Amino acid sequence: MKAAAFLICVLILMPAQEAISGGNSEHSEWSGAYSPYQLFSAQVIRDSDSWSQLWAELRRPPPQVIHAGRHMALAVFLGLRRSGGYDLAIEPAGQTETVQLFRVRELAPAPDAFVAQVLTTPYRIIVLPASTRAVLFLAGFDGAASGECLYIPAGEQGRAEKATQLPDNPPCSKIPVQPNEGS
Repeated sequence: MKAAAFLICVLILMPAQEAISGGNSEHSEWSGAYSPYQLFSAQVIRDSDSWSQLWAELRRPPPQVIHAGRHMALAVFLGLRRSGGYDLAIEPAGQTETVQLFRVRELAPAPDAFVAQVLTTPYRIIVLPASTRAVLFLAGFDGAASGECLYIPAGEQGRAEKATQLPDNPPCSKIPVQPNEGS
């Protein structure tokens, strides 16, 4: 009887979960603790082939379709972390006529939090309305002495070269693999 009640609840809630996670094609978001990226990386996906390739790397089927010209996706990979409990946020940080800027914030577990003692490689992916602007990221990490640096994804370098009014932040040259290692 309990199993039947559980199954009915699952079947009722499945459409609600789809509406929350992937049903809204204008803005959807996914995250996870395991990706193939050992170092920080960010990508801007502007076409369906790149979208399919991204999800193939994550060993999952694409949760929705990306329509070139209507949608773009931002995929940020935090890199290797030595425990569970890490997450990241991707937040709008402003725009000009030629640049759309996003801030990446690492969300570390509290020092006294109980976390899994396992290597993780957290990621977050968001789908937004498409933009012709260059998409750049301000990346800041706990324990990073220099504050935020400017990260230009490989696919956005051409757009960034044509852009005016780039932020004054120093370029990201070496992003720490594990922040607060010595503390």
